[in-house]
Amino acid sequence: AAVVGTIIMQWPIGALSDRFDRRKVLTITTLLAGAASIACIPLSPGNPYVLMFATGIFCGLALPLYSVCIAYINDHLAPSQMIAASGTLVLVGGLGAVSGPLTVAATMDWLGTTWFFWSMGLAHLFTGLFGLFRMTRRRALVKGRRLSVTPTAVHPSSAAFESMQQHAREDWESGEDAPGDAVQDDKPPQEQK
Repeated sequence: AAVVGTIIMQWPIGALSDRFDRRKVLTITTLLAGAASIACIPLSPGNPYVLMFATGIFCGLALPLYSVCIAYINDHLAPSQMIAASGTLVLVGGLGAVSGPLTVAATMDWLGTTWFFWSMGLAHLFTGLFGLFRMTRRRALVKGRRLSVTPTAVHPSSAAFESMQQHAREDWESGEDAPGDAVQDDKPPQEQK
């Protein structure tokens, strides 16, 4: 259910983030994922098919966030900075992949199995609330200087990073993603005034 939900939802979420402010798409999707996780709590002791469907919705909202996060970060960087930023995201994701299951498992042993959904839901809800707070502190990126989302695995290979960087560099140099004001080669795009 988790894989099917992710496959179904990755394209629409990526397309929305290409058309609208990525911060809003990230924040709304994160808040919806948190709500979907918490909605799984009363379903967990009941019908396993309903729980699988709800889990598919949660994963369909939560797992595509990685690709949109990379696109959001790359919107603010010059092509020469993108590989380092993607490497940092992989490191942070790896730390979460190691510490998350240990922390959640300990919490589930202490407070019960429904805390799996509570922990996922609360983590997403707090992250979404932080996203709302950050939107009040920083302006949106100038339209026309955003890269399009390329769906990626949660931990893509170095070849995928190189391919994404090459694609971004070609778009950057051709200016096809920047119909408005041109941006100098190695400077990140400007924010709206």
